[in-house]
Amino acid sequence: MQDRGNWSIEDLPFTPEGREKHASKRAPDAVEACTVHHFGQTITAPFPVEILQSEDRATFLYELQHEVRRIFIDGRGHPETLYPIIMGHSVGRWEGATLVVETTGFREGWFRPEGVPYSEQAQVTERYTLNASGDEIAVALVLSDPVYYTEPVKVTRRLTLMPDGEIFEYVCVVSEYLYE
Repeated sequence: MQDRGNWSIEDLPFTPEGREKHASKRAPDAVEACTVHHFGQTITAPFPVEILQSEDRATFLYELQHEVRRIFIDGRGHPETLYPIIMGHSVGRWEGATLVVETTGFREGWFRPEGVPYSEQAQVTERYTLNASGDEIAVALVLSDPVYYTEPVKVTRRLTLMPDGEIFEYVCVVSEYLYE
């Protein structure tokens, strides 16, 4: 299992609209309800991720719903016109040994089942750094969203390397309590 991050939901700097959206979160956890996961839920889920790198792209293969994320590291920027999609549009660059990824162009979604929303205006910057022993990747995430937050939200988490690990088939079984 991977680390979901150090979210402190009580301390999030919500705008009035963000606080209202947070309070309206009544849907069950997407994992329990077998519904579509949003970008935020996918990248912070406690499921394995396989990272593949070529000269011009990093590809993240998530076990959660077999989601695929392409991060272009060939120097391009985001297109001028973006159609909002679940995983957004990601571009990256190397700063020394750190992969810096900037993502935008999202459909509105949630980072956590407990109600950490983001709008279509959100921008996420992630910094992936392999530690000195080579067994963990530190991830520093910054969520900027003027619709729901008065200032950027910063979260850190760790990914534990599993060299012999595999991405398994993701099977969703709806929790029975949803139908009681």
